[in-house]
Amino acid sequence: STGCSLGGMPKRRRGGDADAVASVNRYQGFRPTPDWQIRVVDGSLPTAQLIAEMDKSRSSREPILLRDLTLDQAEWPCAQLWTLEHLRRRLGSTSVRVEERADPRASFGEGYRGDMTFEWFADQLGAGNAELYMNTQSGSGAVLDRLVGEYPVNPSALGGCEITEANLWLGSGSGRSRLHHDKDDNLYVLLHGRKKFTLFSPADALSMYTEAEVISVQPNGVVEHPEDTEASMPNFSRVSTDPGTFPLFSDVSSNVVELQPPDALFLPAGWFHEVQSVGCESSNTMDGTLNSRYHLALNYWFKPRHVAV
Repeated sequence: STGCSLGGMPKRRRGGDADAVASVNRYQGFRPTPDWQIRVVDGSLPTAQLIAEMDKSRSSREPILLRDLTLDQAEWPCAQLWTLEHLRRRLGSTSVRVEERADPRASFGEGYRGDMTFEWFADQLGAGNAELYMNTQSGSGAVLDRLVGEYPVNPSALGGCEITEANLWLGSGSGRSRLHHDKDDNLYVLLHGRKKFTLFSPADALSMYTEAEVISVQPNGVVEHPEDTEASMPNFSRVSTDPGTFPLFSDVSSNVVELQPPDALFLPAGWFHEVQSVGCESSNTMDGTLNSRYHLALNYWFKPRHVAV
């Protein structure tokens, strides 16, 4: 993505030696065709059917889009509650970790990270500051722990699988997150604004120019890097918009998935993704004082299933 730090070329076992590539990339899951379009599931299906659809995709390693996911008020009060004003009142002086990008052309994922109070952060969003982005881990004991009861700690659509981590993503205006992969499966639920995901299969991991060497791609898609790497973000791609700099990437197929509330995306571990966010004016602010173009999402990470070889 534009604005990536390029750095030096890492060593990779790839290229013309098909046997060497196959020994590193042992991915056995769903492989998209060049004309692949993401499978869309009706998000208003009964919970048992949603669990069955998720279960099928967790086993096949195929991403799916849950279109118009039913956010029942009893399970998802946050769908109506979480305006900037409400969050500001609930969180107040809670310290949050926020990233600030260097300029509007830069991607999030390469900026400065620091701590600030949530109320100050919310005021900045309300004033239209689009250079700040918040993603807070549930394990930190800060934001999401203070909001328990307003969101599902384990959504019913996941069928009780073990959540390893949850994130609250909040920003204003428009922004882009760098291309990267994650080690766990991901259910990403959009509550406000718009999101556009550009997806790449783990089958192409050796053509993604990650900051650290890819030493293995497991059958379930989990991409592994050396534990002793000096790269600060080994799972991030260094790809820019210049195809001449990254020749292998120019031959890789991608698929663009657009989300609007209350859509949800299931993304198996190892699928590379770049995320573009666009804020929208709030339609249910309580007093208008923080009525900004913001985007808000919750995501849940959980352990990927093994795939039989």
